[in-house]
Amino acid sequence: MLRGISIRNFRLVERLDIEFFEGLNVLTGETGAGKTVLLDSLDFALGRGRAADVLGNNGEVAEVSVEFELEQEHPANETLRKNGLSSDGELLVRRVAFTTGRTTAFANDRRCTRVILESLRNDLINLHGQHDDKAFLGVANHRRLLDRYGDHGPALRQVQSAWQQLASARKAKAKAVERQESAAGEVDFLRKALKDLETLDPQPNEASDLDERRRFIRVAENNRKRVGNALQSIGMSGAIGQCGEAIRQLERIGSDRVQLIEEALNSLERASVELDESMQALDKFLNMLEFDPFELENVEERLFTIRSLARKHRTLPDRLHEVVETVAKQLESLDACDEEIQRAEGERLRCLENYDKLADALTALRRASAARLDTEIADELAPLKLKHAKFRTDIQAASPGMHGKDRIRFLGSANPGQPLKPINRFASGGELARFMLAFKACLTTSNAFPSMVFDEIDSGLGGATAAAVGFRLRALACKTQVVVVTHSPQVGAMGQHHCVVRKKTTAGAASIDISPLTEDQRVDEIARMLSGERISDEARQAARVLLSSSSTP
Repeated sequence: MLRGISIRNFRLVERLDIEFFEGLNVLTGETGAGKTVLLDSLDFALGRGRAADVLGNNGEVAEVSVEFELEQEHPANETLRKNGLSSDGELLVRRVAFTTGRTTAFANDRRCTRVILESLRNDLINLHGQHDDKAFLGVANHRRLLDRYGDHGPALRQVQSAWQQLASARKAKAKAVERQESAAGEVDFLRKALKDLETLDPQPNEASDLDERRRFIRVAENNRKRVGNALQSIGMSGAIGQCGEAIRQLERIGSDRVQLIEEALNSLERASVELDESMQALDKFLNMLEFDPFELENVEERLFTIRSLARKHRTLPDRLHEVVETVAKQLESLDACDEEIQRAEGERLRCLENYDKLADALTALRRASAARLDTEIADELAPLKLKHAKFRTDIQAASPGMHGKDRIRFLGSANPGQPLKPINRFASGGELARFMLAFKACLTTSNAFPSMVFDEIDSGLGGATAAAVGFRLRALACKTQVVVVTHSPQVGAMGQHHCVVRKKTTAGAASIDISPLTEDQRVDEIARMLSGERISDEARQAARVLLSSSSTP
């Protein structure tokens, strides 16, 4: 509930403190007295307006403070907690404007942003100015208003959460498809590379082993030639044969052989044995040097292939075997894209099914609430002298989104035979004002707005119609706090708390003052509203009659 407003150096207001109460609070005054300034200051305190538009003439700072009383379950408490602000049953909102164009806002003496003020504004009041009909009843707001009327917040939050999950699932699938498309050109290359590698089947350190084998074969080939020549030199046609012939020649000497000949024979025989052992050793070595005549070609070809693939895959030849596993994993990952897409599509379908279920449930809630709202508004219109008027909440299918799948419009007609049209396009100013009042009265039954502020909602009305509006405002004030700025004596007489707005001129400067009225002062103010500046006894009597009849329609 709005408790009070304190204004300093705001336009024509130098200093002003005004208190508000439960029930119907009315503010009256002559045209141009500055009643709208009060509502503008409330608007400014709750986040709207610029510093340049509000600064008065008596200083470099303009300041508006607004005090609210909050019940424990008041939605503003949750807004405060979410933004790290204290909440103890009271809320003091203060906004300061400087000549530099900067504004600073506080909630319970802690700095806050205009975004927070706007959120609090929606929780605290519904301020209806003279030009707010179109903004308040614009098609873009109809869904929000119906959801507030039907208390669809929990269902709407479920739909919003489901929509976000669906959006995430769609994004995940899109990324999986993108990865698959970008990888499509790699698959053929990787599959061919893997086939070549698997066919080659490189082993750890194989390149070094092959290089060593190649060098061995090349050396062995030359060594075989050398060993062959050595065997030929030692063999029967060589040293062994000559040694044998020397032994045979010496043995023919017979008994005349001297000691030296014997020694020579013994040496030759030992040499023959040594030569034979050399032959056997060389034969064994020659056997060790045996190799396939095509092996060198095969070794060089495989070594070339290993080195070529190693360059292609940018690795060392001895580590080419590691590339096989790497390429296989890459292919496995790419092949898994199909499975990933299938999983993502499954998740998308699951989220879509959940979203559709929740959105359809929200649609059902909205249709039920719309039927109740249509009935309640119809009941409100007759006492407001609109017994032939019609109102209907039109719900049509729309593109799915985070607020559901509904397009919601408020339609109406003010006179018999008129087709239903969007509510802000069919009525005159007075008719639209009464539709607005009926609509807001229905919203108040659902605790949509804790405090309601009207700026001349009775504009253009008079007589019985103005009285009907006054009685409806009085009835509305039994459910919620209502503040009304009015020029209508019928509405003013309905007030439970009455303040008058006056403009004063002192030393060539204008200022605005607001003060509460006593019972006698109230009679004079209603009489002024009835008769004009000159108040007659007849006007006072009529004012007393109007005030006394304000308790019964």
